[in-house]
Amino acid sequence: MNERPEITGALLGRGSKIRDILGLIGELREIREPLTNADALRRSLELLARFAEFISVDGQWIERIKSILSDENVFNIVLAIVRLLAGFVVAKRDEGTFVVAMAEGPDAVIEAQAFIDWLPLIFQLLDLLRQIRNGR
Repeated sequence: MNERPEITGALLGRGSKIRDILGLIGELREIREPLTNADALRRSLELLARFAEFISVDGQWIERIKSILSDENVFNIVLAIVRLLAGFVVAKRDEGTFVVAMAEGPDAVIEAQAFIDWLPLIFQLLDLLRQIRNGR
């Protein structure tokens, strides 16, 4: 009756996984710069991709995040859209593009199709990051 329960490797593995997940959440919460900052956005996306892998989110969703991180042009489109959503619009062009003020380098031009392609994922990412950062 007073026997100690045997702790299996699988159980220890789950505890380690929980610790890793909590560590990632902590790292995300430590990012103080706004997501309109390229470094803050990149770091947040890296941590979010790792977090998604730990909790076994759909692989296609994770691959889209990784494609943002691996392709500088795609990252700049996503950053420009985040900045657009934050109110950094310089001008709207008649031919269906937006010009967005970028802190680093020249202003970015976002084509309507790129905006349409990436906006749903960006909303998901921003909402998820908001929830994690605010502890909800």
